[in-house]
Amino acid sequence: MLVGLSQGARVALAFALRQPDRVAGLVLDGPPDEVGDPAAAGDEDFSIAEYRALVRERGVEAFRDSWRAHPLMRLYGSNPAAADLIGRMLARYPARDLQGAAAIPPPPAGASALARFAKPVLVVNGEFDTPIRRRAGSACTVAAARGARIVLPGAGHLPNLDNTNAYNEAIRRSCVASREPPPESSGI
Repeated sequence: MLVGLSQGARVALAFALRQPDRVAGLVLDGPPDEVGDPAAAGDEDFSIAEYRALVRERGVEAFRDSWRAHPLMRLYGSNPAAADLIGRMLARYPARDLQGAAAIPPPPAGASALARFAKPVLVVNGEFDTPIRRRAGSACTVAAARGARIVLPGAGHLPNLDNTNAYNEAIRRSCVASREPPPESSGI
């Protein structure tokens, strides 16, 4: 089972499409819109160009402050360890991708590829994830040949931190389901 969170969903899907024999199934957690629908690539929750300009003009710490306040980073749970973890991750982030001309890799083939991917795909969204990410989650679920979706209550874009127990249980159930053979076609 390969799990990709946020932009990592792009990476997980691209890997699974290139190496399907090495993947038992996918978990696409809060995928960006173009994963479910490449035509939606212009819909974004944030602008890389704006963040690059912020780093260039005001420095990495200004970016960290801005990103910390972004809706994708908002925690809805009350676990202080989760907030501390985000703070430590941001403090370690060097923002090299925002300081150079590194291009974002092109999105995977999207909906058409998900339709051909014959293994289980679990799409996870938090109840309070951004509208773009919830729409993408729905599109991925519909597109996937063996798609299922769960919306975790009380969670935002980081449901693994907001509702850890429910998140872990959903991943566990998905791992078990990935070991089951696909349902037989009735041939009708």
